[in-house]
Amino acid sequence: MIGDIKGYCKLKSKDSVFIGLDPILDSENYKKVENKLLNIILPITDIRYDNSGFLCLISDPPCLIDIRDMKDVSHYFYCCKFGEVLLPPEYENNLIQAAAQATKRLMCKGGYN
Repeated sequence: MIGDIKGYCKLKSKDSVFIGLDPILDSENYKKVENKLLNIILPITDIRYDNSGFLCLISDPPCLIDIRDMKDVSHYFYCCKFGEVLLPPEYENNLIQAAAQATKRLMCKGGYN
Protein backbone atom coordinates (compact mmCIF):
# COMPACT_ATOMS: atom_id res chain seq x y z
CA MET A 1 0.00 0.00 0.00
CA ILE A 2 1.04 3.59 -0.53
CA GLY A 3 2.46 5.08 2.65
CA ASP A 4 3.33 1.74 4.23
CA ILE A 5 6.92 1.23 5.26
CA LYS A 6 8.67 -0.91 2.66
CA GLY A 7 12.10 -0.90 4.29
CA TYR A 8 14.76 1.27 5.88
CA CYS A 9 17.89 3.00 4.59
CA LYS A 10 20.87 5.00 5.79
CA LEU A 11 22.54 7.71 3.74
CA LYS A 12 26.28 8.22 3.25
CA SER A 13 25.95 11.50 1.32
CA LYS A 14 23.34 14.09 0.32
CA ASP A 15 24.52 14.78 -3.26
CA SER A 16 21.33 13.77 -5.05
CA VAL A 17 18.92 13.97 -2.11
CA PHE A 18 15.97 16.35 -2.34
CA ILE A 19 14.57 17.65 0.95
CA GLY A 20 10.88 18.49 0.63
CA LEU A 21 11.06 21.80 2.48
CA ASP A 22 11.66 25.29 1.14
CA PRO A 23 15.19 26.36 2.20
CA ILE A 24 14.14 30.03 2.18
CA LEU A 25 10.58 30.02 3.57
CA ASP A 26 11.22 27.25 6.11
CA SER A 27 14.96 27.65 6.65
CA GLU A 28 14.94 26.61 10.32
CA ASN A 29 13.33 23.21 9.66
CA TYR A 30 15.31 22.75 6.43
CA LYS A 31 18.62 23.14 8.29
CA LYS A 32 17.36 20.85 11.07
CA VAL A 33 16.58 18.09 8.56
CA GLU A 34 19.77 18.66 6.57
CA ASN A 35 21.94 18.41 9.69
CA LYS A 36 20.44 15.12 10.91
CA LEU A 37 19.94 13.42 7.54
CA LEU A 38 23.19 11.43 7.61
CA ASN A 39 22.72 10.35 11.24
CA ILE A 40 19.26 8.76 11.11
CA ILE A 41 17.74 5.64 9.61
CA LEU A 42 15.04 6.62 7.13
CA PRO A 43 11.83 4.63 6.62
CA ILE A 44 11.31 3.87 2.91
CA THR A 45 7.72 4.56 1.85
CA ASP A 46 8.14 4.14 -1.91
CA ILE A 47 10.70 2.62 -4.25
CA ARG A 48 11.44 4.01 -7.71
CA TYR A 49 10.14 1.70 -10.46
CA ASP A 50 13.67 0.73 -11.56
CA ASN A 51 15.06 0.46 -7.99
CA SER A 52 17.26 3.51 -8.53
CA GLY A 53 15.89 5.62 -5.68
CA PHE A 54 13.70 5.86 -2.61
CA LEU A 55 11.03 8.13 -1.22
CA CYS A 56 11.21 8.53 2.56
CA LEU A 57 9.15 10.39 5.14
CA ILE A 58 10.42 11.75 8.42
CA SER A 59 8.21 13.03 11.19
CA ASP A 60 10.26 15.68 13.03
CA PRO A 61 9.79 18.04 11.29
CA PRO A 62 7.32 16.44 8.84
CA CYS A 63 9.23 16.18 5.60
CA LEU A 64 9.53 14.20 2.39
CA ILE A 65 13.01 12.99 1.41
CA ASP A 66 13.57 12.04 -2.24
CA ILE A 67 16.71 9.95 -2.76
CA ARG A 68 17.35 10.17 -6.48
CA ASP A 69 20.57 8.17 -6.77
CA MET A 70 21.48 4.96 -4.95
CA LYS A 71 25.14 6.03 -4.69
CA ASP A 72 24.04 8.22 -1.75
CA VAL A 73 22.72 5.20 0.18
CA SER A 74 25.23 3.38 2.39
CA HIS A 75 22.89 0.44 3.13
CA TYR A 76 19.23 -0.54 3.04
CA PHE A 77 16.86 -3.46 3.48
CA TYR A 78 13.32 -4.19 2.39
CA CYS A 79 10.69 -5.39 4.84
CA CYS A 80 7.02 -5.18 5.75
CA LYS A 81 5.49 -4.46 9.13
CA PHE A 82 2.83 -6.40 10.98
CA GLY A 83 1.93 -4.26 13.96
CA GLU A 84 5.35 -3.31 15.28
CA VAL A 85 7.09 -6.48 14.05
CA LEU A 86 9.38 -6.26 11.01
CA LEU A 87 9.01 -9.18 8.60
CA PRO A 88 10.64 -10.12 5.29
CA PRO A 89 8.86 -8.52 2.29
CA GLU A 90 7.38 -11.80 1.05
CA TYR A 91 4.85 -11.70 3.92
CA GLU A 92 3.34 -8.41 2.71
CA ASN A 93 0.52 -10.01 0.68
CA ASN A 94 -0.22 -12.96 2.97
CA LEU A 95 -1.93 -11.74 6.12
CA ILE A 96 -2.32 -15.20 7.70
CA GLN A 97 1.36 -16.11 7.35
CA ALA A 98 2.38 -12.61 8.50
CA ALA A 99 0.23 -12.95 11.63
CA ALA A 100 1.65 -16.40 12.37
CA GLN A 101 5.24 -15.23 11.89
CA ALA A 102 4.68 -12.08 14.00
CA THR A 103 3.09 -14.13 16.79
CA LYS A 104 6.00 -16.57 16.71
CA ARG A 105 8.49 -13.70 17.03
CA LEU A 106 6.55 -12.03 19.85
CA MET A 107 6.34 -15.30 21.81
CA CYS A 108 10.02 -16.21 21.53
CA LYS A 109 12.08 -16.53 24.71
CA GLY A 110 13.54 -13.18 25.71
CA GLY A 111 10.88 -11.22 23.82
CA TYR A 112 11.02 -9.22 20.63
CA ASN A 113 12.90 -5.91 20.56
